[in-house]
Amino acid sequence: MVRFALGTYNVSLAVAAVLIAAVSVTLSLVGLELGGQLGEHLGQRTELLGGTILAPAFYLSFAFSIGAGAALVLIPVCRWEA
Repeated sequence: MVRFALGTYNVSLAVAAVLIAAVSVTLSLVGLELGGQLGEHLGQRTELLGGTILAPAFYLSFAFSIGAGAALVLIPVCRWEA
């Protein structure tokens, strides 16, 4: 994986904003296209797949932003329905 910081290359704010916007739009369009194709193949199960991916991601982001102890409170509150 290649990582870089725009600040180390003395990139102007306008160029950085355009680059970030271009990457965001490109990845959003790729996600929409992949979601559409998965929806055609998996049908209703795509909602379950999306929830399976998003629920742990939300939980982990909450755990790291607030603290692991506070995130454990969510476990008894969450109710999963099939």
